[in-house]
Amino acid sequence: MRGRRRGLGWLLAVYGAAMVVVLLFPVSGLLGRLVNALHRLGVRVGMPASLGWRWYEFGLNVLLFAVPTVLAVRLWPQVARWKWLALAFLISLAVEVTQGLALPRSADVVDVIANVLGAVVGLAAVAILSRPAGVVYGEAGRPG
Repeated sequence: MRGRRRGLGWLLAVYGAAMVVVLLFPVSGLLGRLVNALHRLGVRVGMPASLGWRWYEFGLNVLLFAVPTVLAVRLWPQVARWKWLALAFLISLAVEVTQGLALPRSADVVDVIANVLGAVVGLAAVAILSRPAGVVYGEAGRPG
C-alpha cells in the first residue's frame, strides 16, 4: 500500500508540474493549435462540426482538473470533498487572475467554471469507482 501511495504522489507531482506549465507559461499558441487539431479530429471521426473548438477547450479544462482531483482524493481520503472543490475554485481563480494581469494570456470565467466542473467530475469518478462491486443503490442512496 505504501508503494501505491508513493506512486500516486509522484504521479500527482508530475501532473501538477505539467499543470503549472499549461496554466502559467506563455504557451497559449501551442494550446490553441492543440485544441484546433482536436476539433478537426473530432469532426473527422463524426463529431458535429457545430461543436466548435471552444467546447473542446472547455472539455480539456474539465479534464485538467478532474485528474488531479482523483489523485488527491485517493492520497488524502480523510479530507472533506467540499474542500477539494473549494481548492479547485481558489486555484482556478488565482490562475485566471494571474493570466489576466501578469501574463500574455486572457482570463476567462468560463475556464473557472470548467475547472471546478472538472473537480466535480473527479469526485464523482472516485465515488463511482469506490462503490463495492455488486451493490445496487435505492432511491434514498442506501443499498437496497
